[in-house]
Amino acid sequence: MMPCSCCASSWGSLDKSTQDFLIAAVDAAAAYWQDEDQGIWEIRGPARRYLHSALMSWVALDRGIALADLIGADTQVERWTCVRDDIRTAILTQGWNADIGAFTQVFGGSDLDASTLLIALVGILPADDIRLHSTITAIIAGLSDHRGLLYRYRSNDGLGGEEGTFLLCTFGWPKRWPSPAVLGRPSASCGWRPVARPICACWPNR
Repeated sequence: MMPCSCCASSWGSLDKSTQDFLIAAVDAAAAYWQDEDQGIWEIRGPARRYLHSALMSWVALDRGIALADLIGADTQVERWTCVRDDIRTAILTQGWNADIGAFTQVFGGSDLDASTLLIALVGILPADDIRLHSTITAIIAGLSDHRGLLYRYRSNDGLGGEEGTFLLCTFGWPKRWPSPAVLGRPSASCGWRPVARPICACWPNR
């Protein structure tokens, strides 16, 4: 929501109710970013501190700071900036696992999660940061199948059955990073390819 709201700078002004709503949204991110939850995938089991949740809180604060003049939140900028920096520090320390060389699904964890690819897109780190490229390598090794399609995760999610690849993760591969095929894994980038399981995928040839 907050990234979309940044487009509002071209509108010239916002009504008071919209300003109040956006301020409340950023304040909520500042207040609750340390709370445990079930993460973007709503994983069954105990609530934990998911990296994606913290990352989205960082995004809300970062965009709120950028919108401060437009939404009448100048007095909140200093506090929001402090919280935003705290979140960044937590992500880069607690969300990074040096043993596996990747950002992980939860703080202090070791499981990979495709949602960590969003780190490169939101501006918390530059795209050429070595930790991002190391995370790519780990995700390709641990979360892609023989076709180059990505799983969301391979950790226990409290559900029976077998986890399938998730096209949104594959299609959402950050444009500033090379594709799995470029990095040495096959992909479906040459067109439609039927497979044994009930799924097929298509990438435009560009």
